[in-house]
Amino acid sequence: MQIWYISDGKAGHRAQMLGLAAGLKRQSCPVHLTEIAVQQLSLFTLIASWLSFWLFKRLPAILTHLPMPDLITGVGHRTHWK
Repeated sequence: MQIWYISDGKAGHRAQMLGLAAGLKRQSCPVHLTEIAVQQLSLFTLIASWLSFWLFKRLPAILTHLPMPDLITGVGHRTHWK
C-alpha cells in the first residue's frame, strides 16, 4: 500500500503515522510511506491538484515524481482544512 501523508513536520505527528504503518504491517499489509511537507502545498495548490487530476489526468509538478497513492492522509492540525 502506497501512502502519501501530508505532514506539519512535528515529531509526534510523524510518530502517529509511523504507528499506523506499523499496525498495517502487523496485519500483513506491505506499506510504503511518502511524506509531503504541508509547507509545499497551499490550499490553492491542493484544489488545483484535485481539479487538474480529475479534469486533465495530470498532477502538479511537485507531486508528479511520486508513486501514485492508495491512501492520502494528513497528520497534524495544520494539514486539515477548517
